[in-house]
Amino acid sequence: MKILIISPQTWTNLYVSKQYYAIHLKKLGHEVFFLNPISSILKKKFFFFKIKKEKNFGLNIIDLNIFCPLFIKTFLNFLYRIFLKFSIKAFQYITKLKFDLVWSFDEENYETINYFDSKKKIIHIVDPIKNLKKFHESTNKIDLIVFISKLFKIKNKSKKNIIIPHGLNLYFLKQAKHKFYKDKKKLENICLYGNFISGRFDLEKIKNIIEKNNKLNFTFVGNSDANHPYKDFNSLNESLKIIQILRRKKNVKFIKKTKPADLPYLINQQDLFLTIPKKKYNVNAHKLLEIISTGKPMISSIFDFYKNNIDLIYFPKNQSSEEFQILFDKISKNYKKYFNKTLNLKRKKYALKFNYDHHIKKILNELY
Repeated sequence: MKILIISPQTWTNLYVSKQYYAIHLKKLGHEVFFLNPISSILKKKFFFFKIKKEKNFGLNIIDLNIFCPLFIKTFLNFLYRIFLKFSIKAFQYITKLKFDLVWSFDEENYETINYFDSKKKIIHIVDPIKNLKKFHESTNKIDLIVFISKLFKIKNKSKKNIIIPHGLNLYFLKQAKHKFYKDKKKLENICLYGNFISGRFDLEKIKNIIEKNNKLNFTFVGNSDANHPYKDFNSLNESLKIIQILRRKKNVKFIKKTKPADLPYLINQQDLFLTIPKKKYNVNAHKLLEIISTGKPMISSIFDFYKNNIDLIYFPKNQSSEEFQILFDKISKNYKKYFNKTLNLKRKKYALKFNYDHHIKKILNELY
C-alpha cells in the first residue's frame, strides 16, 4: 500500500512512535511517505513542497510550505484552512500521489487529514484530546480511531476505535530477544530516561533521592537543554533550576545526544531505573516499555496500565518523597531480590509482546 503518515514532529534522529510506525510499515513492504509539520511561513513562491528520500530506511519525507502569514492562522483560522486545503489538493494534483491510507498522529490539527484524498483514514491519539468539539467535527470521515490508552478514549459510537498501547521499537526489540543475563550482586548505577524539561518529571523528588544516596551513580539520559523544541514553558525555569543543581554533583551525569541505535546498549549498562512523573502524566509512555525490555528493575509513580503486573515496575505505597525513598532503600539493600535471571527474562518476555509489527497487523485488521 501507499501510506502517508502525518506527524506533529519533524523527522529527525530522535525517533518516537510516529517514526517507528513509519519505519515498521516500510519494513513490512509498504511505500511510506512521512509528512513533516506543515509550515505557514511566507515563501518566494505561493506554494512550495519537496520530497526527499530518507537514507536509513528509504522512506519518503515530505516538506510542505504554504503561503499564509502567521496572524491569519492565529486570528482567521477559517481562512487558514482554505489555504491549507488548497495547498494539499494542489500537492496531490502536481505529484499525482494517490494514497491507500492516510494515518495522522497530529493531535493539534485533526482537520489536515480530511484534505487528503485516500481510500482509508486513521487518526492515532497518543496524547490527551484538548479540544473535544474540534475533534468530533474533524473525525466525521475517519475510518478508524486508535487510542494508546483507555484514559484517552472518548465515547464515539459512530466510529470504529481500538486501544493499542505503545510499541517496543526495533532497536530495543532486537536486544530484548537476546536471553543474555549478567549477574549483579549490588546496586551501583541508576538511570533516569526521558525528556527532563517536558514538565512531566517530578524532579524535586528525584533530587531528594540523589542527595540521600551520594555513593551511587545517577545518569540522566535525555533532553535537559532549554533550547530543545519539546519543552513545557510553564515549568521550564523550575526544571532548569533543579537540573543546574544536579549538574554540580559528582555522582550525577547527563547524556543528551544519543543515536536511537545506540540507546539500548547505553540503557542496558544501568542497574535500576527511576521514573517519577507527575501525577497528571500517569500514562503508559513508550519509554517505560523500553526500560522493561532491559530486564532491569524500575521504580516509578503508579501507572494504571502496569499496576497489576507484579515485578515489572515497583510502586511506592503513596506518592510522597518519603515513600519513594523507603522503596529505593529497600531495593538498594537487597538488589538481588529485584534483579535475577528469572525476573530478567520475565520482563523481557513481557516487553516482546508489544512490538510494532503486531500492532500494525492488529490495526490494519480492524481497519479492513
